[in-house]
Amino acid sequence: MKQLSSPIIILFLLLLGQRPAEAIIYRHDINPADVLQADDAYPAVFDVFPGNGAATLIAPEWAITAAHVARDIPQDEPFFVTIQNTQYEVAEAIPHPEWANNRIDFDIALLRFAEPIEAIAPIPLYGLNDEGGAVATIVGRGDSGTGLTGAVARDQQLRAVTNQVAFFEDDRRIVFVFDPPEHDPENMFTAEPTPLEGIGGPGDSGGPALIAVNGADRVAGISIFGAELGDQAPGTYETIDIYTRVYTHLAWIAETAGVTPPERVEGVSAETPTVDNTPEVVVEVAADETPFNWRRMLLPVIVVALIAVGAVWWWR
Repeated sequence: MKQLSSPIIILFLLLLGQRPAEAIIYRHDINPADVLQADDAYPAVFDVFPGNGAATLIAPEWAITAAHVARDIPQDEPFFVTIQNTQYEVAEAIPHPEWANNRIDFDIALLRFAEPIEAIAPIPLYGLNDEGGAVATIVGRGDSGTGLTGAVARDQQLRAVTNQVAFFEDDRRIVFVFDPPEHDPENMFTAEPTPLEGIGGPGDSGGPALIAVNGADRVAGISIFGAELGDQAPGTYETIDIYTRVYTHLAWIAETAGVTPPERVEGVSAETPTVDNTPEVVVEVAADETPFNWRRMLLPVIVVALIAVGAVWWWR
């Protein structure tokens, strides 16, 4: 399992500021075709702005994205998004009430459509408190590249990669590390990569990290930013990829949109999320039995040292 101790990392990230996220970047030793997806492979994942900012349909009238993406949606004129070649009007963009502009805390927002979208199956929310060590699928249409080059191309093709959750910090963020294929057991930054190891990058802010429950995808995280722990190019190996943790905000989502995870109502299922007006959220809790990676306990100390000598950070 990839796992880090987190509070010091996030503390210093918060002090530095951020730049909106914008790419799906994958390990260099695989066939690029392996991460390409058909346009309709994830129909519920769509661009908010073409090639820059994404969202995921979580109920017929609602989508979820990052607050720093939603803030750019005009509030005083009609705004439309294109999902599977059909335009839909966004009636309202609702950032989390505790989100402050350009900060990573509470970087999550809901989009309400003017009319329910019946032609596309939503992706339910992840309702289990067990993300640590889970393998997530990261989906997007932003820039693309490999762990050697970073983000170098923008073709707006849909791609999907995988990565194992390194940790979730203070219950508020999910963190991934982009591990190289040549894993060195003595390198405390890296762990064994997944076969389709990758991260989001420039264009994919607001896009989802999906964790499967009994084979059915759930939205577990919302892409917000990435950072390098040295002077390497943005999006190369050892980049940290950070997502708002959906689980933490289930009560706010339920109160605002009436959307709850399917696990809350009827156990694990792949059905469309239940939509009701009940703000209380009850979810199952699964124990994490994956072995702890003690090497990564030292990463926060190294992060502090890097900052002290002028480390270069990349904010999406």
